[in-house]
Amino acid sequence: MLIKRVSLIFLIVLSFNIFADDFQNGNLEFSNKDYQGANKDYLLEIQNNGYDINTLFNLGNTAIKLNRDGYALYYLYKGLLINPRDKNIQSLIKNIEKRLDLEDQLNFYSPLSYSQNINLTLVLITLTGVLITIFILLSYKKNDKSLFFRIRKVILSVTTLLLLLSLGGNANYYLKKNQGIIVEKNSVNISPYPGSDETFIGKEGAIVVITDEYQDYYYITDKNNRYGWIERESVGKLWD
Repeated sequence: MLIKRVSLIFLIVLSFNIFADDFQNGNLEFSNKDYQGANKDYLLEIQNNGYDINTLFNLGNTAIKLNRDGYALYYLYKGLLINPRDKNIQSLIKNIEKRLDLEDQLNFYSPLSYSQNINLTLVLITLTGVLITIFILLSYKKNDKSLFFRIRKVILSVTTLLLLLSLGGNANYYLKKNQGIIVEKNSVNISPYPGSDETFIGKEGAIVVITDEYQDYYYITDKNNRYGWIERESVGKLWD
């Protein structure tokens, strides 16, 4: 009887371990203050199932507990790529940036996620096509030319505005998609070779633009237009 009971308990525990996912394991470890274990399981969750805003939010909180504010900002800003208007993430980012003595970087960040940018572009292209079609049809009207002329003029103006918005949005997206965050304070050097002269110190948590890479280095530019090469492991790419 005792053997059967022990076997049943073993099967229950085994079943729990099989079906418990890394996210739930991470939550359990976080509640038990095992932040290293939680960090490991959240990363496994992302590795197995892709980026999720809840996992990224929890990773950010875990990084804070581990005194790794640069990594916390990296995970939280990646969360904003999924939902740029998440108030909890924005509030946490502001607190961390204040603690790191960083200027508000949310305005420097892309206001739209990747999917939102694509959807907006498709809508603008569709509207532009519709307006161009109406413009062409109205050009064949013979009566009341002055009225149709004014309508065509309005349509042409709106179409031009839509095209400019579409081009501007895509240019903004192109620039933003090269952004990264300095997760660990490190030297930014003149060249991507060990021992080269330092140009400035890359500040933990700062958003930078990555414009080139060579071996183990990224070429970055910060908000103050300072530039140079930094070790790849010190920067987390936001759009990977």
